[in-house]
Order: sequence, then C-alpha cells, then structure tokens
Amino acid sequence: MAMLSCGETFSAVRIPASVVQAEARSAEPERVGTCLAAGMHEGPVICDRLAGWHYALVPPKAVRWEVKGIAWLGIGSVLGVPRPGITVGDGTRVYRAVPATSAAELCSPPAVSQLVAMGRYRELFR
Repeated sequence: MAMLSCGETFSAVRIPASVVQAEARSAEPERVGTCLAAGMHEGPVICDRLAGWHYALVPPKAVRWEVKGIAWLGIGSVLGVPRPGITVGDGTRVYRAVPATSAAELCSPPAVSQLVAMGRYRELFR
C-alpha cells in the first residue's frame, strides 16, 4: 500500500460503508462493488473493510461540499491506496472496490453526491 497526498492529483470523499451498503441493498462486497462501479460511472473507489469506509477519488479542484458523516480529504490529507490489482477477492483489509481504468479517470462529484443521497435515503427505510 502507498500513502498518497490528497489535493494535488486527486481528492477523496470518505463515505461510511453503511451508506454504500444501503444503496447497494447488500453488504456483499461483490454487489457493493457492482453498485459503486455503476453509480460512480467506473470512477475509482477504495474500500477499507476493517474501518468501514469507502473512498471515492474525485478531481482535486472539485467543489467541496459539507455533508454530516461524509469527509472531504483534500490538501493536508493522506490516503492509503492499495497497489493496482488488489481487489475484494484478495482478502486484504484495503482493496480497490472499483479499480482505476487510468490515472486520469476519477469519480464525478455529482455522481458521488447522488450515491450518498440515495444511500442515506435507503438507510432511513431499512
């Protein structure tokens, strides 16, 4: 795993696993990954299964928003990123729930916002 500085090449949005699982309607990592890939339009997402967080990688200059329980990781933040190819099937703590297709490909901030809003809504009615 590499520790990468946020805010220059990318920023990250830290989302509770419960929100993502509510949107996926499953806690199964494969189903969660499929939901994230569709919702983030194949933008990269990292999962820390022990801590219970998903990190959507977004452009560094994306509009920052404040949402309770959601953290914006920009300049001054560091994120542990697993090496390419580490996925859920490898059984590691931190893996790529949605692998990056290229270094330039990041999640769309509106897609992240929509996934969070829908996941929060579904959490209310579980």
